Amino acid sequence: MALAGVQEASAHVLKFALQGLSEPESKALRTLAAFRMPASYDTLAAVLMGDGKPFADERALDRAFVDLEDRGLLGWDRRPLRSAEAAGG
Repeated sequence: MALAGVQEASAHVLKFALQGLSEPESKALRTLAAFRMPASYDTLAAVLMGDGKPFADERALDRAFVDLEDRGLLGWDRRPLRSAEAAGG
């Protein structure tokens, strides 16, 4: 397959994965992508969880991370609870 075909297929897959994200999930993904290095779970929780933030509690944040992971947009090491990678970042 030519490079243009690979790029087109990749763009289609990414578009499909991003389709239907909730606004809080989109904010979480953008936040994750802004980190240059893996961020600790505690750091992400401090940025994304609480009053006036995308997620009200840890349960909602974890559900969003699992959804992002299921879509192939996020990989994370659950043992130390830190982000391993974020799409686009």
